[in-house]
Amino acid sequence: MGWYQLFFQFKEIAEATLRHDGWAALRELAPGYADIDRAIADLSRPGALTASLNWYRANLAPRMPGPRPEFPPVTAPTLGIWSDGDRYLDGARMRASGELVKGPWRYEEITGATHWVPLDAPGQLNELLLGHCRLPEDAPEAGANRIPPSCVIRAECLSGHRGGSMSRKGAWIAAGVAGLLAAGGATAASATAAPPVAAPHWHIVKSVKTDVNGQFTAIVTTGKASAWAFDGLGFTAHASAWRLSGKTWKKVAFPSKAGEEVIAAAASSPSDVWAFTDISGAGSRALRWNGAKWSVVKTFAAQIGGASVVTGNDAWVFGFAAAPLQPALGIWHYNGHTWAQVSKNLQGGSALSATNVWGFNGTAVEHWNGHKWASTSVKSLLPAKMSNGLNNPSVTGILALAANNVYAIGNGNLQDEGGPLVVLHYNGSKWAKVTQGNFGFGPFPEFSSDGSGGLWLPMNGPFGGTSFLVHFAGGKLMKATLPVGAPKITVNSVARVPGTTQQFAAGYTHASNDRGTNVVGVILQYSS
Repeated sequence: MGWYQLFFQFKEIAEATLRHDGWAALRELAPGYADIDRAIADLSRPGALTASLNWYRANLAPRMPGPRPEFPPVTAPTLGIWSDGDRYLDGARMRASGELVKGPWRYEEITGATHWVPLDAPGQLNELLLGHCRLPEDAPEAGANRIPPSCVIRAECLSGHRGGSMSRKGAWIAAGVAGLLAAGGATAASATAAPPVAAPHWHIVKSVKTDVNGQFTAIVTTGKASAWAFDGLGFTAHASAWRLSGKTWKKVAFPSKAGEEVIAAAASSPSDVWAFTDISGAGSRALRWNGAKWSVVKTFAAQIGGASVVTGNDAWVFGFAAAPLQPALGIWHYNGHTWAQVSKNLQGGSALSATNVWGFNGTAVEHWNGHKWASTSVKSLLPAKMSNGLNNPSVTGILALAANNVYAIGNGNLQDEGGPLVVLHYNGSKWAKVTQGNFGFGPFPEFSSDGSGGLWLPMNGPFGGTSFLVHFAGGKLMKATLPVGAPKITVNSVARVPGTTQQFAAGYTHASNDRGTNVVGVILQYSS
């Protein structure tokens, strides 16, 4: 039982806590939930929150300690569904559910979806449900819909009644396919009546012209209509913060210094947004938006290389190793109250939790289990080191999506030209090379999942040459089609809208193959 399920048993206290501070506790409980604002609007109706919590109270009421209740095994044909982006439950637990089933058991895994599969992948989910519950054509009881009287689906992301011989720890659902499709958003059922929609594409949604320093350097999203972008290249400029609310981008007061540039941004909710900066020659800072204003929460003496935020009480900052005139920052962790330094130096990282953090340094990837770092060399998966010393193969980025789904990006860093770019993947047991291609140096640190098992990679390109936004999909690397020709646009940062395949990107347009002339900061969106 999760701690929150026990907490929900406290009537009125649970309701008051969840509503407090703009529903901050609920937002923290559900990072990545695509329709959180709509859910909050629904739960704000009189009696709606209590009615929802009563589901937990009816099914998981506290009881005195004693032997675990014994239930007979499930004999109905059973389908277990799990998503590889689930941050709450692991696939091993789902697969182990088959031990409780004596009837036919089938396990299916949906890639690229979070805990809320019905929102993230309704088409795939509905196809699995219909395939599982539909009887064969020649079955004697098959009717117009060929739905058997009972079939069972175990899905960590669905909810339904729990009772009788099918009760088990977890959410066991007797389908009722109509009810399941309603829970999953029955888009498949209505798709034939819907008008055709345009294919997703990149388009510019905001342009800001200032001077040569006026490019957007970082972006982060918290919903389809909620995002932050930051401009200002440093040197003598001040960084600015732009907020998307609905369809409008507006500049918001941001306490930046002269020469300060936002190099990374992250968020756990609309009221918990972080910006990580580099101050030219004067260290770096972490700033935080609390839903009302920005404030400085930590100043560092050295340069930040990357950052990752899991929740409001689990944030990570990664610094570069020591270099001439540049002290080592190390790795810092924020637990909601204090900052603590984890001594090992890494160039960047991606956190799933306080005890599951991935980083990289040189030709190795590193993993933190809450107590120590373990290093794994991926040198053999990177481009070979040239005998003339004209390249410097290394890992340049990492993105952890689940315990068994981690991507590392490598680059041969060939002198002047950069590349080749290499995509590596960790499946929970070992690292493997997926593909490679030539797109120059990079990627920039702020790359993203595409929500469908792929990646969006903003590449710096060859020295002084054309940059690219590269899409890794279906095991292949492809240059993305942008609204401005590649020689005239540079993308610095990409961020996925939680729970969707939509993206926002930050960058700038400029003269052809001249990034210092006719500079206009731009924010792009990838959507239909």
